[in-house]
Amino acid sequence: MIKLSPNYFGCYTHKDRIVLLMLFISSFLSAQYHFSFTHYTSDNGLSQNGITALMKDSKGYLWIGTRDGLNKFDGYNFTIFNSKPNQNFSLLSNRIILIKEDQWGYIWVKTYDDIVYRLNPSTEKLNRIELPNGTYVNDKIDDIVLLPSGTIWLKTYSNGCYKITVNPKNQELTVQAQNVQNKKLPHNTVTNIFEDSEQNTWVLTLGGLVCIDAAGKTLNYYPNLAFYSYHQNEKRLLFGAKSKLIQWDKRYKNFKIKELEIPVGISTIKAFSPNNYIFATLGKGFYTYDILSDELTAYSVEKYPEMKTNDIQEISIDRAGDAWLGIRFPGVLHFKLQTNKVQYLPSIINEGQVTNPNYLIFEDEKDVLWVQPYFGSFSWYDRQKNRLVPFYSAYNEDVNTLF
Repeated sequence: MIKLSPNYFGCYTHKDRIVLLMLFISSFLSAQYHFSFTHYTSDNGLSQNGITALMKDSKGYLWIGTRDGLNKFDGYNFTIFNSKPNQNFSLLSNRIILIKEDQWGYIWVKTYDDIVYRLNPSTEKLNRIELPNGTYVNDKIDDIVLLPSGTIWLKTYSNGCYKITVNPKNQELTVQAQNVQNKKLPHNTVTNIFEDSEQNTWVLTLGGLVCIDAAGKTLNYYPNLAFYSYHQNEKRLLFGAKSKLIQWDKRYKNFKIKELEIPVGISTIKAFSPNNYIFATLGKGFYTYDILSDELTAYSVEKYPEMKTNDIQEISIDRAGDAWLGIRFPGVLHFKLQTNKVQYLPSIINEGQVTNPNYLIFEDEKDVLWVQPYFGSFSWYDRQKNRLVPFYSAYNEDVNTLF
């Protein structure tokens, strides 16, 4: 029986040690939150205290990446997967930076040297990804993309990607390279890959857009145009490109282009509703777009000094319909579409605090909004006072990192 009952998992930074934190809200009294903690370190069986990745799988096991191997936690004990004299594993690097689970329950792992492995849950063996000629995939992998149909894509930094088909009967892999050299892609820098509701696979590159339909037919669109981001709903796909927001109508199977007034790439797209969107640019602020009125509104620090910066890295929409923008500045931006008002919410950086490279925002089951800025402290949002409140642990130390 698996004992993983807490709602959230994270990393708690206490002085010079990083330990696993599992927390949940136990009560709510006068806007004061109370928490229950369980701290795990190498003294409890964890392979190393530096937590680099976390993933809870479909069976309830918690997979923990550290700087010294992969850990599987069942709520009681840790099972360690790393390359040690007494361990029969073939990891070239023990530093884990990414963990994902496919629909067959296999665990996919990326290590610090950008090599990908697959762990068989039955045999608990880690294997590198092999090409048809028997050699391994040696390109440095940027990301592992798991599509709803079961196809897996390995996205490299600058040499295209690899399409991996899984045999549903025995889970054997068929790996195909997709790049400029074999004329599968228009550009070797792939920025995004996703699958739409009709099982078309879209590959976004810096030199065009590729669509692979469910039958395997490939179509290329907009050669030499850089694509960065996407958003999809039941009616349309939106693509963020260089100086353009491009809409694909699912019903009529055609494109519509909305030009920006400045030559800048669209890095992130989120939806307030099926007809209202917000998107960030590469260093030039953000826009809102109303599809029905075809109205595009720009927001930048030049027009709105309270934004503090135009460098927007992430956008999230909360349950109230507000947008939260992760910025390279101590704090976050809060935007309300109803009032078109953008507000900067500062976050305290403690003396000697190492700035966090990860941005996180989520709402719990009690509608508490938690924010981990790129620069600043892990905090919760006080809606009544409209401010970020730093979260403090039982040791009166703030949580600086949450995965």
